[in-house]
Amino acid sequence: MKRIAETALGEAVGRGVSYADVRVVENRTRQVATKNGKVSGVSSMESWRGRTRAGGRMLGFAATDDLSDRGLAEAAALARKIAGASSAAKRKDVRWPRRPCEAVWVSPCRIDPFSIPIEQNLALLLAIDAELRRNST
Repeated sequence: MKRIAETALGEAVGRGVSYADVRVVENRTRQVATKNGKVSGVSSMESWRGRTRAGGRMLGFAATDDLSDRGLAEAAALARKIAGASSAAKRKDVRWPRRPCEAVWVSPCRIDPFSIPIEQNLALLLAIDAELRRNST
């Protein structure tokens, strides 16, 4: 993840940009659903997203799910292009932070939800579904 962020930042800060920031997000989801005593859906997904902002006088924003070097370069170029176009609407200079910062945040959990087999998730949901259908009120 850090390499991706550094690559995106390197692409964003070039070519006369006075400020750039990058955010890279890794997201894992699992959805399990039942309806009327039957499984109605199971899905699992992992995704990574990148966001690049680049600004000279104004701010440009671009996002991509293509975190290859080429995808990052294209997002940074788009952010620079949008920043350039936005500068036409500038009323006053924008002050950007001067100190670089880095942050990492991970959702805390006592049990890794992805360590629980999907079959166990489904068994619990089907039991709850059966109980809810048993009590009609």
